[in-house]
This record gives sequence, structure tokens and C-alpha cells, in this order.
Amino acid sequence: MKISRRRPGPCVKKNVLQFVLFLPLLVAVVFSSSGCAGVVSAGGGNSPQQKQALLVISIALPAGTSQSTYSTTLAATGGTGPYTWSVTKGSLPAGLTISSSGVISGTPTQAGTATFTVQVADSSSPTATATANLSITVAAAAQTPYITTTSLPSALPGTVYSATLLASGGATPYSWTVSAGALPAGLTLAASTGVISGTPTTAGTASFTVQVTDAASNTATKALSIAVTAVQSPSVTTTSLPAGTTGTAYSTSLQASGGTTPYTWNLSAGTLPAGLTLVASTGVISGTPTATGASSFTVQVTDAANNTGTKALSITVSAAAQPPSVTTTSLPSGTADTAYSTTLHATGGTSPYSWSVSAGALPPGLTLVTSTGVISGTPTTAGTFSFTVEVKDAANNTGTKALSIVVAAQPPTVTTTSLPGASTGTAYSTTLQ
Repeated sequence: MKISRRRPGPCVKKNVLQFVLFLPLLVAVVFSSSGCAGVVSAGGGNSPQQKQALLVISIALPAGTSQSTYSTTLAATGGTGPYTWSVTKGSLPAGLTISSSGVISGTPTQAGTATFTVQVADSSSPTATATANLSITVAAAAQTPYITTTSLPSALPGTVYSATLLASGGATPYSWTVSAGALPAGLTLAASTGVISGTPTTAGTASFTVQVTDAASNTATKALSIAVTAVQSPSVTTTSLPAGTTGTAYSTSLQASGGTTPYTWNLSAGTLPAGLTLVASTGVISGTPTATGASSFTVQVTDAANNTGTKALSITVSAAAQPPSVTTTSLPSGTADTAYSTTLHATGGTSPYSWSVSAGALPPGLTLVTSTGVISGTPTTAGTFSFTVEVKDAANNTGTKALSIVVAAQPPTVTTTSLPGASTGTAYSTTLQ
């Protein structure tokens, strides 16, 4: 057999572009080239196949949810299997781990985005490696809804009622139902708004359980109750009214309890004392009485539901007290250096009285006792002393009187009590004192 030898031709370089599509992963692009060498063949033959480079092809990883199981498997191409995987930089989300086979799994414990670098090593010798920067986003777990309403206001039979249930958490919109028990007769619950409304018809306490359901069908319940209280008519609690005085400003307030505020007041019988009026919105009786006497009348209170209550009352108006007046018209005279005492007198007004000297001055040595009106002491100087005394009663009304005290000089007194004896024919002399 004849063996022929071919002369090597020029080096021919071939470029091969390969597209490998891994949905939904990124396209990996691998370039390879044949060597530039001559080939000797016997009976014809093919050039050896080039080994594909090792490449991580898991570029985008699925997101996770905190407190929910997570699992995904990393993928690579090229090199020589089996592969061994590890994290060389950064860290996986808390709660996740990576196996040597490239499985990332576990239960993420908190929301956030974790960025890390994975490395794949093949089984060739020497070992080939490839890396890729990856990330996993963990979303917060949806919160279960809960009802924040803890109590509901009471209601009155025949009176329009409205209260709104409130909830938080979960995914809106909410849907409301009564899952146990029943609302008071006459009330209903709006499923879309959580509003309990209507007009209750019967007194009593209704206990029930409301349930809220969020957009993700998560639910929560709450036991509640509504007390429908029987209507209580208002009653006047004022039992008596203070007396008044003619010419003096007067004011007092009527009081009531029960029923539904606000109250309105009026006289259903009788009349108030002349000069006084009743304010309908406040129940205040005020004014200045102009005549004496006792006035009897009946007051009526009406509540917001037109329920009424009455009370018979009266006001006694007395004449205004006369101001006090000093009845002492003159004062006894005194003598210098001789003890002196006299008492001032007054009438009218309201006792007790208080006395003072409002003008002039008492004789030197004398003083006026404020609480008793007694002028006392020992005058030291003769003369006539004019002054004005003032009396003030318990209501601060006053009366005055101009008075005077005459203080006489002390008359002479013979102080000699005996004389010396004398003898006839003998000169005698003594001095009287």
C-alpha cells in the first residue's frame, strides 16, 4: 500500500459562536477556537473536540418570604461534573443554607436583600472554578389582621345608633361578619365598612362575635357587646331654692339627672318672684327681686328625647335690711384724771356691729372698743372734744353719728385734814393745803 504525505497547508482559524439559552436564566455565551496545527490522517479523520469552559448559569434567583419555606437549585455548564458549590463572599439571607450540590434552602427569618458570591468547582484535575455575584430578596410575611375595637357604645331604644368596627394588619380591603351571637334587634353590620347602625327596638345587652377577613382570606375575631338601656325620664334634683332680698341681685341654678342631655327648662305652673327670670337652656333663675313675699311655682325639665320631669319649688323674698343707725344722741361729760366709761348703741342692719371713729378724735386718754362700742379710759385733758362714730353691720352697711364729750377740769380739794393747836398769848401760824 502506498503511503502519501501531504504538505501542510496554511493555518486555518475557525471561530465558533455558541448560544445556550436557559429560561428563565441568562444566556451563556461560550467562545471556542481550534488549534492552529497540521493534521496527519490515515484514511481520513476528524480533529479532537474542544472542552467547554466552566460557567455559572444561575444569575437571577427567585425571591422569598420571611417565615416561608424557600428552595432553589444553582446551575452551571461546562467543566467536568459533578460540581461542588459554596459561598465565598457575603452571606445568604438569615435562615438559608447552601448544599455542596448547589441547593439553597431553608426558611428566611427576616425581610431584606442579601448579596453574596457563589463558587462552583468541577471534578477535573486541576480543578476548574467559576464564580457569580447573586442576590436573594426576602419580602416581609403578610400580617394577619386583628380587630382593634375593644368596646362599643351603649344605645337607647328608638334612637338612631351608629358605631364603626376597626381593624389593623393583613391586606385590605376588609370584610366584616357576625360569626357568633346576634346584634341587638334593629341593628345591622355593613360587611364592607364594619359600620353597625340602625335603631334598636328592645332594651337589653346583646353579646356577639365579629369576624374580619382580609384580602388574603386571613381572619380575626373579637367578642363584643352592645347594651341597649331603657329610656329614663329626667328628674329635677334641686329640692329647695335660696331666699332672696329685694334690691339685691339673685342667681341660682336648677339641677336634673337622667334622660338624655341637653335639658330645656320652663315653668309649668306658678310664677317666679317679680324681677326674676328662668333661662330655658341653662336652668338658671336670676335677676333682682322687687317685692317681698313667698312665690310658689313648678319647674319642668325636658330632655333631648322630649321626656319630662317636674318639681314644685318656692322662693321667699325678704325686705332689704335697714342700714344700722346710731341711737346714742349724747355722751356724758367726764372729768380730767377721773375714770370714764360709756357705751354707744345702734339699731337696724344685721348684727354683729363693728364700731370706729370716722372723724375727729376722742378726748386724750379715752379709747373706743371696736366690738362693743364702749368708750372708756381716763381723760387727761379738760375741754370739749367733738368726733363722729361709725357703726358697720355684718352686711357692711354703715351708720354714723356726730357726738362730743365735755371733760371738765378737776375741782379744787382741801387736802389739809387737821391744824396744829395754839396757846393764848403765843403767836400762831399754819398754811392750809
